[in-house]
Amino acid sequence: MMPTWLLGRAWRWAFERSAKDVLARCGLSERVAGACAYIYGTYGEIPSRTPFAMHAMLEQHYDKGGFFPRGGSAVLGLAQVKEINDAGSHVFVRARVDQILLEGNKCVGVSCKGVAIKARCGVISGAGVANTFGRMLPKEVGAPILAKLKGCDPSLGFAYLFIGLDGTAEELGIKNTNLWYMAPGGSSNWDHDIANERVEASAEPFGSTDERPPVVLISPGSAKDSTWNERHPGTATLQMIAAPMPYSWVEKFEGTKPGHRGPEYDAMMDRMEKYLLERYLYRILPQTKGRVVYTSSASPLTFNFFLNAVRGETYALAHSLPRFSVDVQTSVLHPETDVENLFLTGQDVMTAGVVPSMVSGWLTTAYLSKYAILKAVLAWLFA
Repeated sequence: MMPTWLLGRAWRWAFERSAKDVLARCGLSERVAGACAYIYGTYGEIPSRTPFAMHAMLEQHYDKGGFFPRGGSAVLGLAQVKEINDAGSHVFVRARVDQILLEGNKCVGVSCKGVAIKARCGVISGAGVANTFGRMLPKEVGAPILAKLKGCDPSLGFAYLFIGLDGTAEELGIKNTNLWYMAPGGSSNWDHDIANERVEASAEPFGSTDERPPVVLISPGSAKDSTWNERHPGTATLQMIAAPMPYSWVEKFEGTKPGHRGPEYDAMMDRMEKYLLERYLYRILPQTKGRVVYTSSASPLTFNFFLNAVRGETYALAHSLPRFSVDVQTSVLHPETDVENLFLTGQDVMTAGVVPSMVSGWLTTAYLSKYAILKAVLAWLFA
């Protein structure tokens, strides 16, 4: 268990006050504070429920722009697989872990599609706390651990639209920057709480009513990739995200698979797709009208299927005030668990994002071997 003295007054000052509260105390008007909080869609929680430090770190992270991997996001996975294979280990796909195997309170391996795989030293889970303690461990073991996550809910679910264009980003005048469109509510039209409450209370998805998504992101993936035109000449891609998409809108379609969810689901997603194109894309980037040759949409159910989410959450545990409380951080959200030889890594240990996930791996490695980090640094310096 992490010592509580590590999380003292500085931690409480930074992580136990909301971003909305701190912005208001700075004397900012509701409109200016709402504009400063526009990026909350990146971590999937509204500013009144997010720690100020979480929001501030993300703003600082993007202060001078962001990075994009040459060759697209797939190269990240390929690079990791190569490193794992080069170290003499193996990566398996379509091999869902059914159960974490125990002998008493000691983790001894995992069961994968009914096949027991014994662990030499222990098991490190990057599947998130909801899957690790709620699905992979026996209820009598996992439930008491989950009970320590007081007030911690899944993060928001989003609607996604992936778009293919029959022209390059340069030809279409699409720049390599994200475009955020906000539709808050309230007297000054910048209250993110009111905007999200309206959508969460709505029984019908976007496109079926006049309700607008509080946040819409247009991200030009191909324009950010310096190798795209060589690999896919004459084309461009965009990704649109509308948030939040309440799970209640798709809950009745649980148990279905992508492409086989039925005509009612397909009609709902078609309406949403048309709405996002007409209401946002063609107004914000009018030059794309008539150039869209491919679309594919995704809902919270897509996250359930491909990422084994619980209720379509995009970022596992919500980046909320309860998550970053001293009690939760010191009792659950760190590499050590209450089960012997079972360890955690991944975004629930740190935060969502590529860099925090990598840092969580270093933290877990450091916990398991106090010399591992030193060896890795020395190997890098003298390679």
